Amino acid sequence: MKEVTLEQQIQTAEKYGLETLFVCPDTWALRHVWINIETGERQRARCNRWECLYCGPRKVDLWRKLIREAKPVLFLTLTKAGKTVEEAARAFTTFVQALRRGSKGRGRGHIGAREAYPV
Repeated sequence: MKEVTLEQQIQTAEKYGLETLFVCPDTWALRHVWINIETGERQRARCNRWECLYCGPRKVDLWRKLIREAKPVLFLTLTKAGKTVEEAARAFTTFVQALRRGSKGRGRGHIGAREAYPV
């Protein structure tokens, strides 16, 4: 990997109007490099945190691509259920179990019956 100087990065950013970072500013990431053993290609490490100005947008793009590839059929919005993590975890587990099992409904007409979803 050819090292690009800071001056070259600044010139490129000004030339193309880029307002993004070229590397992750995390101190750990700046000290580490991943090397592909087969090709010898070097890649800078990243902190991989959502709040990082470099890593965050890349994670968003990655997840968008993964979701697009998965072609989901069902979309759920999960909100907090409970005042503690344990309560929220219990509520989430109960919800997922009910989703997977489905419901036979109530009474003779099976009112409120719904099929199970493969989760």
